[in-house]
Formats: sequence, C-alpha cells, structure tokens
Amino acid sequence: MASFNGHLKVIQVLIGQGADPNRADNDGKTPLYAASFSGQLDIVKFLIGQGADLSMEDKDGWTPLYAASFNGQLDIVKFLIGQGADLKKTDKDGWTPLYAASSKGQLSVVQFLTDQGADLKLADKDGRTPLFAASFNGHLDVVQFLIGKKAGLSQACIGGRTPLQAASLKGHLDVVLIGQGADPNRADNDGKTPLYAASLNGHLDEVQFLIGQGADINREVKDGWTSLHAASFNGADLKRTDNDGTTHLYAASLKGHRDVVQFLIGQGADLNCASKDGRTPLYAASLKGHLDVVQFLIGEGVDIKGTDKDGRTPIYMASFNGHLDVVQFLIGQGADVNKADPVVGSKQESGSVEKQVENEANVETSKTIRDSTGASDQQAGLIRIEKYGIEVQFHPSEIWGVDDIQAVPEVPVELIDLLTEDQALICVGLKASPSDAKYKYPVKVTMPHSAIFTSPDTASIGTYHRKSSKNLYS
Repeated sequence: MASFNGHLKVIQVLIGQGADPNRADNDGKTPLYAASFSGQLDIVKFLIGQGADLSMEDKDGWTPLYAASFNGQLDIVKFLIGQGADLKKTDKDGWTPLYAASSKGQLSVVQFLTDQGADLKLADKDGRTPLFAASFNGHLDVVQFLIGKKAGLSQACIGGRTPLQAASLKGHLDVVLIGQGADPNRADNDGKTPLYAASLNGHLDEVQFLIGQGADINREVKDGWTSLHAASFNGADLKRTDNDGTTHLYAASLKGHRDVVQFLIGQGADLNCASKDGRTPLYAASLKGHLDVVQFLIGEGVDIKGTDKDGRTPIYMASFNGHLDVVQFLIGQGADVNKADPVVGSKQESGSVEKQVENEANVETSKTIRDSTGASDQQAGLIRIEKYGIEVQFHPSEIWGVDDIQAVPEVPVELIDLLTEDQALICVGLKASPSDAKYKYPVKVTMPHSAIFTSPDTASIGTYHRKSSKNLYS
C-alpha cells in the first residue's frame, strides 16, 4: 500500500528494517508492480536500487512494465525499459505491453514502445494484434498511429475477424473510416463480414459507409442470414428470408432497431409477413419488450391480432415475458386479452381452470438447458405446462432430501377473493416432498407472468410467493 500511494519515506524505513522488496501479495503483486501501476517514479527508482526484480509477474502474468503500459505511466515505462525490462514478455493471455497500451488507448506509451522496437504484429493467444485491440475499443488516435506504422489491416484473429470487423462490431465509425484500405467484404470463420457485424448491432452510420465502400449487402453467412437480416439497409431483396422464414423486418424488430424498422417499411417491407412458425415483426418486438418498435408498427397498421402456429398473440408474448409497458399499450390498442391466454382463472372460473392445468402439468427430472447459441452447459429439472408455454427450471442439487417436485396449479384463495369481475389471474407453483425437504441455499423461482389484471387503467404484473403447511410454493 505504501508503494501504491507514494509513501517513499515509509518504504525507506521498511526496507531499512529488513523488508523484502520482492515480497508479493496474494495476487502476486510486488511493491514495484504497485508503484509502476500508480505512477510513483521515485519509489520505482528506489525499489530497483534496492534489488527489486523487474521481471516478477503477478498471478495473471503482468509485469511492472505491463502494469505501467496498461495504465499510461509513460515516464515509468521509459525508466523500466532503460533498466532492461522485456518489451516482448506477455501475460497469460499473450498480451504484450504494447497490446495492453493499445487496448486502453495510451497513445504516448504506444508511440514510445513502438520506437523501442515493440512488434506491431505480435498477436495474443486468440490471434488479436495491438491494432485489433485499439480498433475494438475505438481508440482512433492509436489506430491511426499503428496504421501509419504499417500494422496489418488484414491480419485476422483465430476467429477470422480483422481490425475492421472489430471496429464495425462495436460501432466505432471514426475507426472504420480510416481503415479504407481494408477489404469490406472479408468474412470471419462464420462468414460474417464487417457489414454484417455493424448491421447486427444497429450501427447505421457504419452500415451506410461500408455499403458506400462496396460491401455486399446480400452475402449470406452460414445460417442463411444476410447483413440485411442482421439490421438491414438499402438495395437488397426485402422479401428474402433466412432458413427459418424470418424477414429482415422481423430481425430488426426483434433487436429493437426502430430506425431500421422505419427504413425497411419505407422501402416496402411487408408488415405482416410471418416466419415458418407464424411469428410476425409485431410478435418479435412484443416478445422482447421493444415498446417504441411496437408503437411504430401499430401506427403503420400492423395486424394486432395475428397469432403464431401455437395460437400465441403479441400481447401473450409481452405478458409471458413481463413487459408491462407493452402489455398496457396493446390493451389500449384493443388487443384481445382472452385469446390464446396462458393459465387464466377468473373469479368464476378458477376452479375449472385449476383442474385442467393439473391434468396437463408434467415434470421432467432432467432437462438439457441450452443457451441462445444452442450450446448445452448444464442439466436442470424442468416443470412444464406444455399447453400454456409455462416452464419453471430448478436444479435438483439445490434441494436437500427431495424425492419429488410437482407443478401446483392451485390458485391462492386469498388472491381470488381480491379479484373483481373484470380481472384475471395467472398462477403456477411448486410442491416439494417429503415435507421436510430443505433448500441448501435460497432458490429463486422466476415466473414473469404471475398475475395480469385486464382493466386497462390498472394493468399490472407482479409475483406472489408463499409457503403453506402443505409445503406449497406459489
């Protein structure tokens, strides 16, 4: 701490009392590392004079030179190199001091390290160069300098991405603009071009520029998507679909890119064109809670009552995912709250609905859980009520001594009594047995659609939790 905070006299006393200048903390950081990172040049000089080791690394492989470069401490970088610090020494990820400085936009350090012979093309373990790091993080001055020093514009990382693709992905237009020598149609290993990357993330300025540079707007990636599917722009076939039958307008609506949606509709895109599953752009925007896109689509005359192949409407999907603002808006626009609803019980109907759900609920003891890319990373229990699309995941390891977990469709009496004639309730719960089963630690059961009240003036979504003597969790 004395080294980090610049207390030279304290350090001198400690060293004089026999303190080891190379003793590291639990993270492997030495006093020289701390002083180098925080810019304490006088302490750095003193510690080196007392035998501090220039090459000692912390647990991540960072040396004092790396720390100083990362944090932009130019005077310390100069001194350490003058003392023989290794320019090419990397951390555990293969990052050099030049890479670290480039990623953080430390231009003066980048310039000095380059003048000292640092290798501009030396890549990390993933094949990323200092130019890639600066481009990805939008450090224009560093990018300009490195390009001026003939850093490789076309040198790609292991995934096939170039610095231009890195800048396009993050929306750094100023970086993209100066990379005009790069190939705008060069794809990574998945077939994704800089235009695709910019389109996917809604960076319209980059999209316009790349198209002006000759980027191919109809080029497909491996899954059949084009750049226009990813966020789209002028001149491509607006009726073209991907392998699932989704359109450019659907993709833009799903991502919430209202300006792209507006552009596509202005170019004649079909508002109500559905995917193979029957999902429309309004369905997609409602699913993700993009209120501004929902409002725009309805203002353009989209069909608010359309359903997917399972009979689910846009308001159903907004309700299911807990997007209250979208639910309220759709109700105000006349959406049918009784069509293709989830498990719904009114004050009069709760008993019959309860029985119906009980017959259709089932429990799978082991279910492979996949992320959005399709990758499987864990096993979990799954409670499912198929007809209504309700799923509640849990991990068996989270409950001690449990033999059985069931879906409980009971509608709490105390809530039913609070309902008025024009209100409805959505409910599902869990029951663990035997009754003495205990949670190892708190388990969070998330259901985004616990209750919906259909009066437009009082529409709300909330959750309700309880534990009864019967060990019911609702």
